[in-house]
Amino acid sequence: MTAAARRGPGNPRGGAPVRQALRRVLLVAGLPLALLALWRVASADSQSFYLPPLREILQTFASTWPGARLVDDVLPSVARLLAGFALAAVLGVAVGVVVGSSRRLRAALEPVLEFLRAIPPPVLVPIFILVAGIGTTMKVLVIVSGCVWPILLNTVAGVRARDEVLEDTCRAYGIRGAARLRHLVLRAASPQIVTGMRQALSIGIILMVISEMFAASSGLVHHHPVPAWLRHRRDVERHPAPGPARGRPVARLPGLGAPGAVLVPRPAPRPAGPGLEDRVRCPGRSRSAA
Repeated sequence: MTAAARRGPGNPRGGAPVRQALRRVLLVAGLPLALLALWRVASADSQSFYLPPLREILQTFASTWPGARLVDDVLPSVARLLAGFALAAVLGVAVGVVVGSSRRLRAALEPVLEFLRAIPPPVLVPIFILVAGIGTTMKVLVIVSGCVWPILLNTVAGVRARDEVLEDTCRAYGIRGAARLRHLVLRAASPQIVTGMRQALSIGIILMVISEMFAASSGLVHHHPVPAWLRHRRDVERHPAPGPARGRPVARLPGLGAPGAVLVPRPAPRPAGPGLEDRVRCPGRSRSAA
């Protein structure tokens, strides 16, 4: 009797793979679907601006993002992130393999690498602006400066932890050069390299946001109301508008629900009369005036 004949309609083992696949799908998607359903029910009658109903969020997303916003905002940010992450991966793996393979080189470079690793990448943003300007190159360099260290250090640790038996086997069979690098070193260090890349990706997303806050002309953060307000506030402080108004219109903040322009208060004018310097220099005149 064949396997197809044994798995007839009356045999319950015939549908076991299908049930297992459905069970896996339910285990993976069950909690997210339950949370979405709870969100929809809880926000159905919400009138708050900060907690709108889920159906309005989905309708606004469908009418806003697919189209020009996707091309102008999402794709430039993702392209910078991928470019910086790819450069950091290539640089980190290459330098990590070289440093991890040589004990003397590792002893010589380890203090410098530890010093550079301790520098926060956002601190380097002004330096990158002076070196590379305010364009895409600066933003990619900021991402590289933060993503390279997890990949490099994990690569060094993975190369150092390779199996000595496999090392002796390669030496006995005369496997050297590119073949040894490909089949022994990279394969032995690949788990830790991937771990470093996973850590670097989260750092790269944070640095992508930070880099786009400085003179960005495109990207996800460029149209965010807070960076736009900061840029406009800086321009207003550099070129104040004359007039007796007690506030300056800065920006319309649609993401914060402002019905109109936001007014930044001006400092109150100093009262007329002799100042502190006049009273110090001419104490007699101050007493006579009093």
